Amino acid sequence: MLEELNLSHNDIGDTGATAVAQALQSNTRLVRLDVSNTGMTEKGLIALAATLAEHNSPLSSLNISSPLLQQRPQHDTWMHLARVMANHTWLQEFRMSKAGLTDGGLEILVQQGLVHNKGSITELDLSANRLSPMAGRHIHELLEALQHLTHLNLASNRLENDGAQHIAAGMLLSAQSTATVFLSAQ
Repeated sequence: MLEELNLSHNDIGDTGATAVAQALQSNTRLVRLDVSNTGMTEKGLIALAATLAEHNSPLSSLNISSPLLQQRPQHDTWMHLARVMANHTWLQEFRMSKAGLTDGGLEILVQQGLVHNKGSITELDLSANRLSPMAGRHIHELLEALQHLTHLNLASNRLENDGAQHIAAGMLLSAQSTATVFLSAQ
């Protein structure tokens, strides 16, 4: 059984992502999946997320950075990803940079996924998204919930001073202080 699959920078698109999702339905040993920069849109991302949420595997690392998502609300996409996070308590590393994540999407990921993860995530990369100062309260909430988080990358968002204040307050209240927070280019 396959334990690691890295398709990063291969233009598999939605057709390839859907084929991978179908193949993963019978794989119960997948530990690492990297589908960053693969040219998939929300269709391929939802297919993968639905499979990962429904099928039990010891997934510990997921990289879905740079999907080709449209500039429209992605409620369904974020809900499917939240289910992956909630169902995979082994998940330690989640990378979703350059995904067009907005404050509303972050709220879904935090409230429907990350807070139900029981704190196993140690590395979270949400860099280069579209998070505003209003996202600070959701980041505050995830810092409280993710007890083992050691690296949080929020670089190249627009969190500004208000967002940074919420993050700082969340770090003070978290069970284990996050070791590294990247906030560059705010």
